[in-house]
Amino acid sequence: MTALEIMQNMARVLGLELPQTLSSLSDTTAQRLFGILNRALADVAQAHNWQVLQKQVIFRAAVLNDAYNEKTGGLKLSVLAPDMAHAAIPQIYEMGSSSGALYLAPDQYTQVLVQGIGGAQKYFTIMGGEIIFLPSLTQNGWRAVLRYVSKNAVLDENGNAKSAFSDDKDTCLLDDELLILGGIAKFKQEMGYDYADALEDYQKRLDKLSARDGFAPVLRGVRTPCGKFNLNIPETGVGQ
Repeated sequence: MTALEIMQNMARVLGLELPQTLSSLSDTTAQRLFGILNRALADVAQAHNWQVLQKQVIFRAAVLNDAYNEKTGGLKLSVLAPDMAHAAIPQIYEMGSSSGALYLAPDQYTQVLVQGIGGAQKYFTIMGGEIIFLPSLTQNGWRAVLRYVSKNAVLDENGNAKSAFSDDKDTCLLDDELLILGGIAKFKQEMGYDYADALEDYQKRLDKLSARDGFAPVLRGVRTPCGKFNLNIPETGVGQ
């Protein structure tokens, strides 16, 4: 469905006048409904690590990287992945080696830092919107693979990704029915109506879709059984 069709379906269920275009919503109720649609979209996108929104970016942890923050010694996630909604734990390796850096929670990282623990082990954490390393970054340092879920769940008519609906012909990468149910529940809640049944319908569909999405089959390029494949050990020189 297009964004306009999604909003019209919401209006039908709610008994509202059907909007004819998103570019000129003079009716205040239609404007409210449009705002609710985009908030429902944001909620749906963050409700599950949808496979269709998962991405990865491969980068070098180097001081000359545009993402480097000289004050903190970290790499800015807003530069590495500007469309990121939330991230999985990054997988980080030393260049030319299969040995990984150890991820620490922020409080653990601070403890290691103040204790002056050194040696061959390398550490990193996520704090303040940055990936911060210990020991500090050096030029041509570790290679990193950042896995994350994109906030850009909308496509315009030319296939360009964006984070919210703004045009009649916009479409969504996520389930249209889930958006409709979520939007209806939000509208009823904000208007002070009984929204328990609408919320239950939304939750049931969310549970069904997220369960199916979480156990989607792995596609393989061969018909014969494949041996175990360790994704955490990159080939030497990859990404150089």
